[in-house]
Amino acid sequence: MSKPSSLSRSSSSENLVDSSSLEKHSVDEQLKSPSPPVMKTKKSAQREAYKASTSTNVNSSSSATYTGGNHNIDKSYKNEIDNAQELNAKKEQWEEFSKKIRPDGVLTLRLLMKEKIQDLVEWLKTNPKDKLIELNLGYNSIGAEDSKALAQAFKTNTTISSLVLESNKIGAEGAKALADMLKTNKTITKLDLSRCDIGAEDTKLIVEAIMDNPNSKITTLSLHGNAIGDEGAKDIVATIVGNPNSKITMLYLGGNRIGPDGVKALAQTIKANVTITKLDLGANHIGDDGAKSLAQMLESDKTITTINLRDNRIGNDGAKALAAILKTNTSITTIDITHNRFGDQGIEAIAKALLANPNSKITTLNLWSGLKTSEGKKFFKIIESQCVLNAQRALIENNIAGALDLLTAHPNPNDGNVTSVRDVNDLISKKLFALDKADKLNTDEVKKDPNSVFNKYT
Repeated sequence: MSKPSSLSRSSSSENLVDSSSLEKHSVDEQLKSPSPPVMKTKKSAQREAYKASTSTNVNSSSSATYTGGNHNIDKSYKNEIDNAQELNAKKEQWEEFSKKIRPDGVLTLRLLMKEKIQDLVEWLKTNPKDKLIELNLGYNSIGAEDSKALAQAFKTNTTISSLVLESNKIGAEGAKALADMLKTNKTITKLDLSRCDIGAEDTKLIVEAIMDNPNSKITTLSLHGNAIGDEGAKDIVATIVGNPNSKITMLYLGGNRIGPDGVKALAQTIKANVTITKLDLGANHIGDDGAKSLAQMLESDKTITTINLRDNRIGNDGAKALAAILKTNTSITTIDITHNRFGDQGIEAIAKALLANPNSKITTLNLWSGLKTSEGKKFFKIIESQCVLNAQRALIENNIAGALDLLTAHPNPNDGNVTSVRDVNDLISKKLFALDKADKLNTDEVKKDPNSVFNKYT
């Protein structure tokens, strides 16, 4: 066998070098760009780590496990893991909110720090389906910025019907944000902004927003303790009464420095109202003149059933003016006039007014019970007894109303041909004639069992 020539060897050597270079180059390329099987294995490991991070707490240092290879990919997955950890932490916080909801659907949160308020806002934006009906955030440190964030959340929230923000530092800027939200909100029925550092202009802005929203469901509005003053109170009531969209039936304006002039203007405006049934004017400065203005209003008003006038500097003259109305009023059921300045004369006038009104509906009349004179104590007991009697009458009347419905639908064959409402009315009036006599109702038997009268005469 002949030896290869030097040329052949050289050529062969060159070929070997070239082959070696290609192999080295190929390895380098593989290192730079991993082959599909290797990439798949590495990505699977990263995916497993990512999945684990969403269900367990992963230490941030664990990202060092995925160093090497491609730094950009590692950084991307680290960000995903960090985001997953953050979302997991938020879900845990949201779980804390859910666990605090009472069986009646009320969630009360106190002493919230700023970051907790932000967590709450994000949770509310998800429209939690936890049967959350009322959110009570009273007595926190909610300021203007937090109010803006909450307002944004309530623009989309569709589960909460009662929002309580009592005793927070909402201020003018926060009020503007809430007003903007109230222009479109369709679910809130009760709004409490008591003691929120909002003045007359701010409250008017909020009321106007409610009135401008044809889909507003708000029936209860509390603005207690915001120093609204006379003009503010007048403007607010005028806005409510003068708007056909108004559904507000309960209005709380206590503790707002409303004096006699403000109450007079307010009373004249409310005369035209047909929706407000509960009016709270407690802890203002209305005095005797304010009480007289309200008495004139109540003379024609037939819708207000509950009125709070406690702590209002009302003397004997004011009490007598209110008593004159109680002689004939048949719509008021509850009145609070505790912590005022009238004495025996005022209490006597009220007691005699209740005795003189056989159709009075007053079942609760709150008076200051710390009376020192025997006369005052005597009339106080009369008022208490009369309220109990009125409550008994109310219960019997409800039973009679139920009986009318029942007899009309199912005539009693023992009473002849009783098929019409008129026949039933005649029958009931004959059998219940004794109900017109107060002494027939004011007995131990009736006090223990008011239904006994109803059962006896029907």
